[in-house]
Amino acid sequence: MSLEEINNTIDNLALDYLTLLEQNIQENVSLEQSIKDGNYHLVKARYIMGHRNVSSLQLPNEDSPDFKAMVKITENEVENSLDDKFDLEIKNNTTNNGGEGDNEDVDIVNPVKWFGVLVPQDLKHAQSKFQHASHHVKNCANIQSKIDDISDKLLFLLNVKDSVNTEA
Repeated sequence: MSLEEINNTIDNLALDYLTLLEQNIQENVSLEQSIKDGNYHLVKARYIMGHRNVSSLQLPNEDSPDFKAMVKITENEVENSLDDKFDLEIKNNTTNNGGEGDNEDVDIVNPVKWFGVLVPQDLKHAQSKFQHASHHVKNCANIQSKIDDISDKLLFLLNVKDSVNTEA
């Protein structure tokens, strides 16, 4: 590779790096907003239901039976740095009562049910806001992995450029 090609590649990677940094900042702001909205709806639900009905006493503790998460972030094997490294796995809590189907979904618990059967809409809104937050977390992780890949390529090309300059 000539020095001009290396410089052009470094410039393109630097632009991609800056674009990804901007996307990362936007996703972090969206993540913060989703968490803020989720907390707001939790507070509103607590006000509606009373402070004793929405508290840490309803949350599971060490003695509670184990359960599986409804939302899970998994790491994929990626061959191309443009592909997403992380994926979001959302499981529904609908199970067959007849005993047929996957036994895998039996342990999935809807956290809203911890607070009763008839819960305010704000509690369900809070749940959806926190699920949106998990989407933003996945996007942030994918963007960050792309930033790391570009950073590694930039460092490699800068070392190649230094070696080309010392040879000349």
